[in-house]
Amino acid sequence: MIKKCFLFCLFLVFSTLFSISIEFLPQATVTNNVVTVFDVAATFNGIDKTSLRNINLVYLPDNTSYDLDVRYVLFELSKIATDLVATPTNGTIWISNVKNQNPSTLTESLAKEIALESVLSKLSPQSEATILSVEGTITKHENFSVDILNTKTGTFVVRFNLFEKGSLTGFYSLNIFAKHLRKVYVATRDIYFGELVVSDYLIETYINDLNVFGTNIKLSDLPMIAKKNIKVGEPVFKEYLQTIPYTVKYQIIEGFVIINGVLVKAKFKLLEGGNIGDVVKAENIETGKIVIGIIEEGPRLFIVK
Repeated sequence: MIKKCFLFCLFLVFSTLFSISIEFLPQATVTNNVVTVFDVAATFNGIDKTSLRNINLVYLPDNTSYDLDVRYVLFELSKIATDLVATPTNGTIWISNVKNQNPSTLTESLAKEIALESVLSKLSPQSEATILSVEGTITKHENFSVDILNTKTGTFVVRFNLFEKGSLTGFYSLNIFAKHLRKVYVATRDIYFGELVVSDYLIETYINDLNVFGTNIKLSDLPMIAKKNIKVGEPVFKEYLQTIPYTVKYQIIEGFVIINGVLVKAKFKLLEGGNIGDVVKAENIETGKIVIGIIEEGPRLFIVK
């Protein structure tokens, strides 16, 4: 009996740890500097308040606000839950710290901690951030605010504005480089618009994809045709390629039409490429007449006009 009770309790514990449903607030107001999952949760099941309070997200100085990426919250929750249902699953949560009565002072170590955590909270899980340089000095102050500037080149500037008796007395900035490595195929040579792309033209490598957008291709998708010029070393994404049409422009194929039950055939030069079922224009090789037809398997052209 004791063993059964123990197993039942163990089952309850694992259910709590590994199955969570949660709905996030669109905005939240906090009075603590450390923001936790509990602070941004509207409703939740499968986990208790204490556990949510133990998951730290960002450090928010007094009298500041911040847009927290929902994906970062989900990443932190995924460390304790294998079955996670969340609403929403993207976007940001606006968080404000309105604790005016307790001034907050900045130190170099605290600035580094806040800067790194602030940048990482805006990025995809598994991202990395490194401090490149520091500008300014920490002057005497009672409190401070934080501004984060994304330069769109993988670098961020985190600026601390220092205040004494309500007046700005100085600033302290950290330049941070961020990266999120992603394995993609890049071009081993210049590839030109309309060129047939084969696996020999590609090599797999890692890139920093924070400011690069595209869908990875599979070698099994090749060959395909380039929709743009692609320079050597540039990632080759699915959006840059198109599938090879069943027929291509200027291809000579057989065309046919049925007149009064009689099958009439002729050779036609396609004036545009297409796939089976596409309607295309073609030129009769003998007469030069332009017709419209439907591409069929073969390939052959069923003349409709």
